[in-house]
Amino acid sequence: MYSFKVTGPVEFVNVENFDKRPFEELSMNYTFDLKEIMKSVEGRMQEDNIKGNMKKLMFSLQKLNGVDYLVSTVFLDNMAMLKVNYDLSEEKITDIEKKSFLDIFKIKRNK
Repeated sequence: MYSFKVTGPVEFVNVENFDKRPFEELSMNYTFDLKEIMKSVEGRMQEDNIKGNMKKLMFSLQKLNGVDYLVSTVFLDNMAMLKVNYDLSEEKITDIEKKSFLDIFKIKRNK
């Protein structure tokens, strides 16, 4: 498993693997443009009436149910985030899900 930053010069980042399942082999025959995928996400946000501006994106190349996906986590400026599945063979977004940071963090009150 590899991780790298693409803001500025490409840098490799150490990744700790917490999942014990074996990795599935991914095809290496894909060519894609992250800027074009970002445009697709912006278009889908408009179609689905999702408010907010993209501030940070994280991409992960994964195999889900036998299909190679680029899985993206998109952080928005309105305290929300998106999980986006982009099918590389079909070159389209197959799933998008919006979550609020408040939904993710459960706040417990002292009683």
